[in-house]
Amino acid sequence: MRHIICIVFHIQPSFDLDYSALNDQEEGELEGEEEEVVEVEGEAEEVEVEGEAEEVEVEGEEVEYTDEEEEEAIMDSEQIYDGNLVYVRVPTLRILTPLPSPGPRSQCADQAKAALDQLKLNTSSNSSSIETGMASSTITDYALCVEANLTQELQQKLDESDFQFYALEQGFAFEYDDYTCADSDLPTSSPIRNETWSNKDKTYQVGILHERPRSQIHIISDFITDEECRAVEEASRNDLHVAVVADGKGGSEYTADRKAMQAGIVVPWDKEAEGHPIATLSRRVFDYVNHISGLGIQEKGQEEIMSIQYTGRGTNDTEPDRYKPHCDGDCEGRPLQLGGRFATMVMYCTIPLKGGATNFPYAGVHVVPKLNAATFFSYIGFDDKINDKGFTTHSGCPVYEGEKKIVTQWVRYGVDDEHPWDYYDLLV
Repeated sequence: MRHIICIVFHIQPSFDLDYSALNDQEEGELEGEEEEVVEVEGEAEEVEVEGEAEEVEVEGEEVEYTDEEEEEAIMDSEQIYDGNLVYVRVPTLRILTPLPSPGPRSQCADQAKAALDQLKLNTSSNSSSIETGMASSTITDYALCVEANLTQELQQKLDESDFQFYALEQGFAFEYDDYTCADSDLPTSSPIRNETWSNKDKTYQVGILHERPRSQIHIISDFITDEECRAVEEASRNDLHVAVVADGKGGSEYTADRKAMQAGIVVPWDKEAEGHPIATLSRRVFDYVNHISGLGIQEKGQEEIMSIQYTGRGTNDTEPDRYKPHCDGDCEGRPLQLGGRFATMVMYCTIPLKGGATNFPYAGVHVVPKLNAATFFSYIGFDDKINDKGFTTHSGCPVYEGEKKIVTQWVRYGVDDEHPWDYYDLLV
Protein backbone atom coordinates (compact mmCIF):
# COMPACT_ATOMS: atom_id res chain seq x y z
CA MET A 1 0.00 0.00 0.00
CA ARG A 2 0.98 3.63 -0.46
CA HIS A 3 0.83 6.62 1.86
CA ILE A 4 0.09 9.86 -0.02
CA ILE A 5 0.71 13.08 1.89
CA CYS A 6 -0.69 16.13 0.09
CA ILE A 7 0.30 19.59 1.26
CA VAL A 8 -1.79 22.56 0.16
CA PHE A 9 -1.24 25.94 1.77
CA HIS A 10 -2.04 29.58 1.21
CA ILE A 11 0.34 32.29 2.50
CA GLN A 12 -1.79 34.51 4.68
CA PRO A 13 -0.36 37.98 5.57
CA SER A 14 -0.16 38.67 9.29
CA PHE A 15 -1.81 42.08 8.93
CA ASP A 16 -5.31 43.27 8.11
CA LEU A 17 -4.87 44.76 4.65
CA ASP A 18 -6.40 44.01 1.25
CA TYR A 19 -3.67 42.34 -0.72
CA SER A 20 -5.84 40.38 -3.13
CA ALA A 21 -3.80 41.53 -6.13
CA LEU A 22 -0.52 40.72 -4.43
CA ASN A 23 -1.80 37.35 -3.22
CA ASP A 24 -2.97 36.50 -6.76
CA GLN A 25 0.52 37.32 -7.99
CA GLU A 26 2.12 35.19 -5.28
CA GLU A 27 -0.17 32.25 -6.02
CA GLY A 28 0.70 32.53 -9.72
CA GLU A 29 4.41 32.58 -8.98
CA LEU A 30 4.08 29.64 -6.60
CA GLU A 31 2.23 27.47 -9.13
CA GLY A 32 3.83 24.08 -9.16
CA GLU A 33 5.55 24.70 -5.80
CA GLU A 34 2.55 24.97 -3.49
CA GLU A 35 1.73 21.30 -3.68
CA GLU A 36 4.06 18.46 -2.91
CA VAL A 37 3.23 14.78 -3.03
CA VAL A 38 5.39 12.22 -1.28
CA GLU A 39 4.81 8.60 -1.98
CA VAL A 40 5.45 6.12 0.82
CA GLU A 41 4.32 2.61 1.40
CA GLY A 42 1.27 1.93 3.50
CA GLU A 43 -2.27 3.20 3.70
CA ALA A 44 -3.37 6.49 2.22
CA GLU A 45 -3.30 9.42 4.59
CA GLU A 46 -3.90 13.05 3.69
CA VAL A 47 -2.82 16.23 5.40
CA GLU A 48 -4.45 19.43 4.19
CA VAL A 49 -3.76 22.94 5.41
CA GLU A 50 -5.50 25.91 3.87
CA GLY A 51 -5.38 29.47 5.24
CA GLU A 52 -5.47 29.34 9.01
CA ALA A 53 -7.50 26.13 9.21
CA GLU A 54 -5.52 22.97 9.81
CA GLU A 55 -7.05 19.52 9.49
CA VAL A 56 -5.53 16.06 9.54
CA GLU A 57 -7.30 12.96 8.30
CA VAL A 58 -5.97 9.65 9.59
CA GLU A 59 -7.84 6.53 8.43
CA GLY A 60 -11.12 8.42 8.34
CA GLU A 61 -10.66 9.85 11.83
CA GLU A 62 -10.60 13.68 12.02
CA VAL A 63 -8.13 15.51 14.26
CA GLU A 64 -8.35 19.28 14.82
CA TYR A 65 -6.07 21.70 16.65
CA THR A 66 -7.55 23.63 19.53
CA ASP A 67 -7.41 27.45 19.57
CA GLU A 68 -4.79 27.28 22.31
CA GLU A 69 -2.60 24.98 20.21
CA GLU A 70 -2.91 27.24 17.18
CA GLU A 71 -2.05 30.33 19.24
CA GLU A 72 0.93 28.56 20.80
CA ALA A 73 2.18 27.51 17.35
CA ILE A 74 1.91 31.09 16.11
CA MET A 75 3.78 32.42 19.14
CA ASP A 76 6.53 29.84 18.61
CA SER A 77 6.82 30.82 14.97
CA GLU A 78 7.15 34.50 15.84
CA GLN A 79 9.83 33.75 18.39
CA ILE A 80 11.77 31.51 16.00
CA TYR A 81 11.80 33.94 13.09
CA ASP A 82 11.96 37.27 14.87
CA GLY A 83 14.99 39.36 13.97
CA ASN A 84 15.80 38.04 10.49
CA LEU A 85 14.55 39.38 7.16
CA VAL A 86 11.86 42.03 7.43
CA TYR A 87 8.62 41.87 5.50
CA VAL A 88 7.79 45.03 3.56
CA ARG A 89 4.34 46.59 3.61
CA VAL A 90 3.13 47.29 0.10
CA PRO A 91 2.93 50.00 -1.11
CA THR A 92 4.08 52.17 1.80
CA LEU A 93 7.27 50.16 2.53
CA ARG A 94 6.65 49.87 6.26
CA ILE A 95 8.29 47.03 8.18
CA LEU A 96 5.67 44.57 9.37
CA THR A 97 6.80 41.08 10.20
CA PRO A 98 10.14 39.27 10.31
CA LEU A 99 10.90 36.36 7.98
CA PRO A 100 13.77 33.89 7.67
CA SER A 101 16.71 34.80 5.49
CA PRO A 102 15.84 34.43 1.79
CA GLY A 103 17.23 31.71 -0.43
CA PRO A 104 16.43 30.05 -3.76
CA ARG A 105 12.85 28.82 -3.99
CA SER A 106 14.17 25.38 -4.95
CA GLN A 107 15.91 25.31 -1.56
CA CYS A 108 12.54 25.74 0.12
CA ALA A 109 11.22 22.69 -1.73
CA ASP A 110 14.34 20.66 -0.91
CA GLN A 111 14.03 21.49 2.79
CA ALA A 112 10.34 20.58 2.80
CA LYS A 113 11.02 17.28 0.99
CA ALA A 114 13.78 16.40 3.46
CA ALA A 115 11.40 17.08 6.35
CA LEU A 116 8.71 14.92 4.75
CA ASP A 117 11.20 12.12 4.13
CA GLN A 118 11.99 12.25 7.82
CA LEU A 119 8.27 12.18 8.52
CA LYS A 120 8.01 9.06 6.34
CA LEU A 121 10.67 7.31 8.43
CA ASN A 122 9.00 8.34 11.69
CA THR A 123 5.59 7.06 10.58
CA SER A 124 6.74 3.86 8.88
CA SER A 125 7.02 2.11 12.22
CA ASN A 126 3.47 3.07 13.16
CA SER A 127 1.23 3.24 10.10
CA SER A 128 -1.86 4.06 12.17
CA SER A 129 -0.73 7.53 13.15
CA ILE A 130 1.08 10.54 11.77
CA GLU A 131 3.15 13.14 13.59
CA THR A 132 0.84 16.11 13.02
CA GLY A 133 3.15 18.53 14.83
CA MET A 134 6.01 17.80 12.47
CA ALA A 135 3.72 18.03 9.44
CA SER A 136 2.41 21.40 10.60
CA SER A 137 5.94 22.66 11.29
CA THR A 138 7.07 21.56 7.82
CA ILE A 139 4.20 23.42 6.20
CA THR A 140 4.87 26.57 8.22
CA ASP A 141 8.60 26.48 7.43
CA TYR A 142 7.94 26.01 3.72
CA ALA A 143 5.43 28.88 3.65
CA LEU A 144 7.82 31.22 5.44
CA CYS A 145 10.73 30.19 3.22
CA VAL A 146 8.80 30.91 0.03
CA GLU A 147 7.36 34.11 1.48
CA ALA A 148 10.86 35.33 2.33
CA ASN A 149 11.98 34.58 -1.22
CA LEU A 150 9.02 36.42 -2.75
CA THR A 151 9.52 39.33 -0.38
CA GLN A 152 13.13 39.73 -1.50
CA GLU A 153 12.08 39.64 -5.17
CA LEU A 154 9.35 42.20 -4.53
CA GLN A 155 11.75 44.48 -2.66
CA GLN A 156 14.23 44.33 -5.55
CA LYS A 157 11.48 45.30 -8.00
CA LEU A 158 10.42 48.17 -5.74
CA ASP A 159 14.02 49.37 -5.43
CA GLU A 160 14.37 49.36 -9.22
CA SER A 161 11.13 51.31 -9.59
CA ASP A 162 12.25 53.73 -6.88
CA PHE A 163 15.51 54.37 -8.71
CA GLN A 164 13.74 54.96 -12.02
CA PHE A 165 11.31 57.35 -10.34
CA TYR A 166 14.21 59.21 -8.73
CA ALA A 167 15.92 59.68 -12.09
CA LEU A 168 12.68 60.91 -13.65
CA GLU A 169 12.03 63.24 -10.73
CA GLN A 170 15.51 64.75 -10.68
CA GLY A 171 14.99 67.33 -13.40
CA PHE A 172 11.69 68.45 -11.93
CA ALA A 173 13.10 68.75 -8.41
CA PHE A 174 15.68 71.37 -9.37
CA GLU A 175 13.04 73.46 -11.14
CA TYR A 176 10.80 73.05 -8.11
CA ASP A 177 13.65 74.22 -5.87
CA ASP A 178 14.00 77.50 -7.77
CA TYR A 179 10.26 78.05 -7.61
CA THR A 180 10.11 77.25 -3.87
CA CYS A 181 13.09 79.42 -2.96
CA ALA A 182 11.53 82.35 -4.83
CA ASP A 183 8.57 82.33 -2.43
CA SER A 184 9.95 84.17 0.60
CA ASP A 185 6.60 83.87 2.37
CA LEU A 186 6.58 80.08 2.29
CA PRO A 187 6.55 78.80 5.90
CA THR A 188 8.43 75.89 7.40
CA SER A 189 6.85 72.53 6.58
CA SER A 190 4.53 71.14 9.22
CA PRO A 191 6.07 68.34 11.30
CA ILE A 192 4.87 64.76 11.10
CA ARG A 193 5.01 64.74 14.88
CA ASN A 194 6.72 66.51 17.77
CA GLU A 195 9.08 65.01 20.32
CA THR A 196 11.35 66.17 23.13
CA TRP A 197 15.02 65.47 23.78
CA SER A 198 16.68 65.93 27.15
CA ASN A 199 20.39 66.64 27.43
CA LYS A 200 22.45 68.12 30.27
CA ASP A 201 19.40 69.10 32.34
CA LYS A 202 17.68 70.85 29.43
CA THR A 203 14.75 69.68 27.33
CA TYR A 204 14.58 70.55 23.64
CA GLN A 205 11.51 70.58 21.40
CA VAL A 206 12.01 68.52 18.25
CA GLY A 207 9.84 68.56 15.13
CA ILE A 208 10.11 65.53 12.85
CA LEU A 209 9.62 66.84 9.29
CA HIS A 210 10.67 63.77 7.32
CA GLU A 211 11.23 60.19 8.37
CA ARG A 212 12.19 57.26 6.17
CA PRO A 213 14.35 54.19 6.85
CA ARG A 214 17.41 55.94 5.34
CA SER A 215 16.68 59.64 5.70
CA GLN A 216 15.45 61.95 8.45
CA ILE A 217 14.95 65.70 8.79
CA HIS A 218 14.41 67.31 12.20
CA ILE A 219 14.10 70.84 13.58
CA ILE A 220 15.37 71.41 17.13
CA SER A 221 14.33 74.61 18.88
CA ASP A 222 16.84 76.66 20.93
CA PHE A 223 19.68 74.28 20.12
CA ILE A 224 22.48 76.87 19.98
CA THR A 225 22.86 79.72 22.47
CA ASP A 226 23.75 83.35 21.78
CA GLU A 227 27.01 82.86 23.67
CA GLU A 228 27.94 79.90 21.47
CA CYS A 229 27.09 81.88 18.33
CA ARG A 230 29.32 84.76 19.45
CA ALA A 231 32.17 82.36 20.23
CA VAL A 232 31.97 80.76 16.77
CA GLU A 233 31.81 84.12 15.00
CA GLU A 234 34.77 85.46 16.96
CA ALA A 235 36.84 82.33 16.31
CA SER A 236 36.16 82.56 12.57
CA ARG A 237 36.62 86.31 12.16
CA ASN A 238 40.19 86.24 10.82
CA ASP A 239 39.81 83.09 8.74
CA LEU A 240 36.74 83.79 6.63
CA HIS A 241 37.27 83.05 2.95
CA VAL A 242 35.22 82.29 -0.13
CA ALA A 243 33.36 79.05 0.43
CA VAL A 244 34.60 75.88 -1.25
CA VAL A 245 33.40 72.29 -1.49
CA ALA A 246 35.26 69.03 -0.91
CA ASP A 247 36.88 67.75 -4.11
CA GLY A 248 36.82 64.10 -3.01
CA LYS A 249 40.64 63.97 -2.93
CA GLY A 250 41.28 65.38 0.52
CA GLY A 251 41.21 68.96 -0.75
CA SER A 252 38.65 71.56 -1.79
CA GLU A 253 37.60 73.53 -4.82
CA TYR A 254 35.50 76.54 -5.80
CA THR A 255 32.17 76.07 -7.52
CA ALA A 256 29.62 78.41 -9.04
CA ASP A 257 26.89 76.47 -7.24
CA ARG A 258 28.01 77.83 -3.88
CA LYS A 259 28.48 81.47 -3.01
CA ALA A 260 29.22 82.36 0.63
CA MET A 261 32.03 82.98 3.10
CA GLN A 262 33.21 80.29 5.47
CA ALA A 263 35.84 79.36 8.05
CA GLY A 264 36.68 76.06 9.71
CA ILE A 265 37.15 76.08 13.48
CA VAL A 266 39.14 73.52 15.39
CA VAL A 267 37.09 72.57 18.44
CA PRO A 268 39.07 73.11 21.68
CA TRP A 269 38.21 69.78 23.24
CA ASP A 270 40.93 70.26 25.85
CA LYS A 271 38.79 73.07 27.28
CA GLU A 272 35.53 71.16 27.37
CA ALA A 273 35.77 70.56 31.12
CA GLU A 274 36.09 74.33 31.60
CA GLY A 275 32.82 74.88 29.75
CA HIS A 276 34.26 76.39 26.57
CA PRO A 277 31.19 77.36 24.50
CA ILE A 278 32.39 75.85 21.21
CA ALA A 279 33.34 72.55 22.85
CA THR A 280 30.03 72.54 24.73
CA LEU A 281 28.14 73.13 21.48
CA SER A 282 30.06 70.43 19.62
CA ARG A 283 29.41 67.92 22.38
CA ARG A 284 25.69 68.67 22.13
CA VAL A 285 25.80 68.01 18.39
CA PHE A 286 27.39 64.58 18.83
CA ASP A 287 25.06 63.76 21.71
CA TYR A 288 22.07 64.38 19.47
CA VAL A 289 23.57 62.42 16.58
CA ASN A 290 24.11 59.44 18.88
CA HIS A 291 20.64 59.86 20.39
CA ILE A 292 19.12 59.47 16.92
CA SER A 293 21.54 57.00 15.33
CA GLY A 294 22.71 54.84 18.24
CA LEU A 295 26.08 54.59 16.48
CA GLY A 296 28.29 55.82 19.33
CA ILE A 297 30.00 58.45 17.16
CA GLN A 298 33.01 60.16 18.76
CA GLU A 299 34.43 63.62 18.11
CA LYS A 300 37.91 62.34 17.23
CA GLY A 301 38.88 62.70 13.58
CA GLN A 302 35.74 64.63 12.62
CA GLU A 303 35.66 67.64 10.32
CA GLU A 304 36.07 71.08 11.80
CA ILE A 305 32.93 72.88 12.82
CA MET A 306 32.12 75.47 10.15
CA SER A 307 31.06 79.09 10.34
CA ILE A 308 29.23 79.97 7.10
CA GLN A 309 27.95 83.44 6.25
CA TYR A 310 25.66 84.64 3.46
CA THR A 311 25.05 88.34 2.70
CA GLY A 312 22.02 89.78 0.94
CA ARG A 313 22.50 92.50 -1.69
CA GLY A 314 18.90 93.13 -2.71
CA THR A 315 16.29 91.32 -4.79
CA ASN A 316 17.85 92.54 -8.03
CA ASP A 317 21.08 90.67 -7.39
CA THR A 318 21.53 88.24 -10.28
CA GLU A 319 24.15 86.18 -8.43
CA PRO A 320 23.02 86.15 -4.79
CA ASP A 321 24.75 84.24 -2.03
CA ARG A 322 23.29 80.74 -2.02
CA TYR A 323 24.08 77.04 -2.21
CA LYS A 324 22.34 75.21 -5.05
CA PRO A 325 20.85 71.69 -4.55
CA HIS A 326 23.47 69.19 -3.48
CA CYS A 327 24.08 66.19 -1.24
CA ASP A 328 26.34 66.34 1.80
CA GLY A 329 27.14 62.66 1.40
CA ASP A 330 26.44 59.99 -1.19
CA CYS A 331 22.82 60.12 -2.36
CA GLU A 332 22.63 57.19 -4.77
CA GLY A 333 21.70 54.40 -2.38
CA ARG A 334 25.14 52.82 -2.15
CA PRO A 335 26.68 51.31 1.01
CA LEU A 336 28.25 53.91 3.32
CA GLN A 337 32.02 53.96 2.97
CA LEU A 338 34.21 54.08 6.05
CA GLY A 339 34.99 57.73 6.78
CA GLY A 340 31.97 58.95 4.83
CA ARG A 341 29.47 61.61 5.92
CA PHE A 342 26.13 60.40 7.16
CA ALA A 343 24.55 63.33 9.04
CA THR A 344 24.54 67.12 9.14
CA MET A 345 23.60 69.70 11.79
CA VAL A 346 22.88 73.28 10.65
CA MET A 347 22.49 75.86 13.45
CA TYR A 348 21.12 79.38 12.90
CA CYS A 349 22.86 82.31 14.61
CA THR A 350 21.69 85.22 12.44
CA ILE A 351 18.61 84.99 10.22
CA PRO A 352 18.08 87.06 7.06
CA LEU A 353 15.23 89.46 6.43
CA LYS A 354 14.42 87.81 3.12
CA GLY A 355 15.44 84.47 1.67
CA GLY A 356 17.89 81.97 3.10
CA ALA A 357 15.59 79.00 3.69
CA THR A 358 16.93 75.43 3.61
CA ASN A 359 14.98 73.48 1.01
CA PHE A 360 14.77 69.70 0.47
CA PRO A 361 13.15 69.36 -2.97
CA TYR A 362 12.88 65.56 -3.12
CA ALA A 363 11.47 65.30 0.40
CA GLY A 364 9.12 68.23 -0.13
CA VAL A 365 10.44 69.87 3.04
CA HIS A 366 11.08 73.59 3.46
CA VAL A 367 12.82 75.06 6.52
CA VAL A 368 12.77 78.79 7.23
CA PRO A 369 15.70 79.86 9.46
CA LYS A 370 14.70 80.36 13.07
CA LEU A 371 17.03 82.09 15.51
CA ASN A 372 18.98 79.64 17.71
CA ALA A 373 17.25 76.62 16.15
CA ALA A 374 18.96 73.78 14.31
CA THR A 375 18.11 71.58 11.35
CA PHE A 376 19.39 68.01 11.65
CA PHE A 377 19.29 65.57 8.77
CA SER A 378 20.75 62.11 8.30
CA TYR A 379 21.17 60.19 5.06
CA ILE A 380 21.89 56.54 5.87
CA GLY A 381 20.00 53.61 7.30
CA PHE A 382 21.42 53.27 10.79
CA ASP A 383 20.98 49.48 10.72
CA ASP A 384 22.09 48.59 7.19
CA LYS A 385 24.50 51.55 6.58
CA ILE A 386 23.01 52.14 3.13
CA ASN A 387 22.92 55.71 1.85
CA ASP A 388 19.78 57.66 1.09
CA LYS A 389 18.69 57.94 -2.55
CA GLY A 390 18.33 61.69 -2.60
CA PHE A 391 15.65 62.67 -0.09
CA THR A 392 18.19 64.81 1.77
CA THR A 393 19.36 66.62 -1.34
CA HIS A 394 19.04 70.23 -0.20
CA SER A 395 19.78 73.82 -1.06
CA GLY A 396 20.51 77.05 0.76
CA CYS A 397 18.02 79.40 -0.91
CA PRO A 398 19.34 82.79 -2.08
CA VAL A 399 19.73 85.45 0.61
CA TYR A 400 18.32 88.75 -0.66
CA GLU A 401 18.14 90.99 2.39
CA GLY A 402 20.07 90.90 5.65
CA GLU A 403 22.59 88.25 6.70
CA LYS A 404 22.42 84.55 7.32
CA LYS A 405 25.04 83.17 9.68
CA ILE A 406 25.03 79.48 10.39
CA VAL A 407 27.20 76.95 12.18
CA THR A 408 27.46 73.59 10.44
CA GLN A 409 28.82 70.24 11.54
CA TRP A 410 29.17 67.40 9.05
CA VAL A 411 29.38 64.06 10.85
CA ARG A 412 31.51 61.18 9.60
CA TYR A 413 31.38 57.44 10.29
CA GLY A 414 34.42 55.44 11.39
CA VAL A 415 36.96 58.24 11.80
CA ASP A 416 39.44 58.67 14.65
CA ASP A 417 42.71 60.45 15.48
CA GLU A 418 44.78 58.01 13.42
CA HIS A 419 42.33 58.02 10.52
CA PRO A 420 40.72 61.47 10.37
CA TRP A 421 38.14 62.45 7.79
CA ASP A 422 40.62 63.69 5.15
CA TYR A 423 42.56 60.40 5.34
CA TYR A 424 39.60 58.62 3.74
CA ASP A 425 39.07 61.35 1.13
CA LEU A 426 42.69 60.89 0.05
CA LEU A 427 41.97 57.20 -0.63
CA VAL A 428 39.38 58.04 -3.29
